[in-house]
Amino acid sequence: MKHVIIVGGSKGLGLELSRQLSREGTKVSIFSRNKPDLAEANVHHYVVDLAEASARRDALIRAVADYGQLDSLIFCQRYRGQGDTWAGELEVGLTATKELIECAVTQFTSDGARSVVLVGSVAGPWIAAEQGAGYHVAKAGMETLLRYYAVKLGPQRIRVNGVSPSAFIKEESKAYHEAHPETRTRMAKLTPLNRMGTTTDSANAIRFFAGEQSRFITGQNLIVDGGLTLQLQTSLG
Repeated sequence: MKHVIIVGGSKGLGLELSRQLSREGTKVSIFSRNKPDLAEANVHHYVVDLAEASARRDALIRAVADYGQLDSLIFCQRYRGQGDTWAGELEVGLTATKELIECAVTQFTSDGARSVVLVGSVAGPWIAAEQGAGYHVAKAGMETLLRYYAVKLGPQRIRVNGVSPSAFIKEESKAYHEAHPETRTRMAKLTPLNRMGTTTDSANAIRFFAGEQSRFITGQNLIVDGGLTLQLQTSLG
């Protein structure tokens, strides 16, 4: 049975991904501060403050000891704490990712997908006014991290790729969009595919990179936005 670790999978995209993988028979270990609201036999939760270096490394070693070597390692986290958001975003978004990748190098199964997937955002290269500077820098830095480790770890047959979604409808925001159909309509008009994305859209892209169908792909970042960022702002105006 495959074993996948999802870092920051307690809600949203990570939760949907956990659900899909577990129902296919994959063992899923989630690292997060809060326990996900998910009753799946194959999903196991580790309480981890990702801002603490020893806690995140210890969790990875424990999860491998409990459920076997890794097939894939997926990063869905972002900083949710209080205080200095700049330092928090960089620690949780970049430093934790770097250290967990390096800790996981010797923990992959020899015959699996041997895949790392970093979930970024279109707010890496583009600016979202509602997000702080730390969020943007962390997401932009993840693209550099995935390229760096794709080259560094390629000789060990470890692949590193990324998925960058735009705004999408998730379980936590579904009620809002149902109550405000004008928001969904406006976003659909801005998007060439004429609809908002969903957690399933991004989860499908992540699973492709995490699985064996992408065995000769590494160092790539896939934008999942329905074509939203292909258009000049002047055209949209």
